[in-house]
Amino acid sequence: MSADKVNKVKAAIGKVPYTTTIIAGEHEFYTDETVAEGGSGKGPKCHDLLLASLASCTCITLKMYANTKGWILDGVEAEAEMVRNMVNGVQLTEVRMKLTISGPLDDEQRQRMLFIAGKCPVHKTLSPAMKIEILLA
Repeated sequence: MSADKVNKVKAAIGKVPYTTTIIAGEHEFYTDETVAEGGSGKGPKCHDLLLASLASCTCITLKMYANTKGWILDGVEAEAEMVRNMVNGVQLTEVRMKLTISGPLDDEQRQRMLFIAGKCPVHKTLSPAMKIEILLA
């Protein structure tokens, strides 16, 4: 079976706890744990990187949408947080994201942007497995 889209990354960890080198295409960066948790703090924690993927994909999706509509969009800021709770031995994960949309958009356009925010590719990938709530600031 062939895939329409394929993303590949490589992660490698060596002797230094817990610095992990990530290679994505031509980009190299790190994930790590904080110093307090035994890491060296060289990069974001894995869950932070997951949130960053969602927040940045949302911003890109909204910018692309505004461009296709010819709307003036000065900027988008997505502030995301992940809450994980154990309920009856099962981890429940919820992501809350607050969007700040800058530019001369009316209320109807802002509501449309809120709807489109839930259509970003990373959101579509994650949302079957966790609840993601998006609100306008």
